[in-house]
Amino acid sequence: MRVLIAGGGTGGHIYPALAVARSLRARPDGADVSWLGGHRGLEASLVPAAGFPLRRLALRSLRSVEANVHAVLDPLRLAASVPQAAAILSTERPAAIFTTGG
Repeated sequence: MRVLIAGGGTGGHIYPALAVARSLRARPDGADVSWLGGHRGLEASLVPAAGFPLRRLALRSLRSVEANVHAVLDPLRLAASVPQAAAILSTERPAAIFTTGG
């Protein structure tokens, strides 16, 4: 079974999802687990170190609404991530998706 885990950012999101990923991989049928995350969160180092492939989106965490360059770029990155995610889903074709916040 192919499973895609999506989430990242902080350890509170990543460590529980890594536990699920390890559990799925340890099943007798040996689920094929991959990860969808970002470039900056803890997933960028923890997921590959745990032996799971990481597909990265342009999306970064959304910030407060204070006026700065990130306030302009974040919605654009969010919009760019939608077709990226669709392409990854089309390629990976997971049977299940497990998501966390972040």
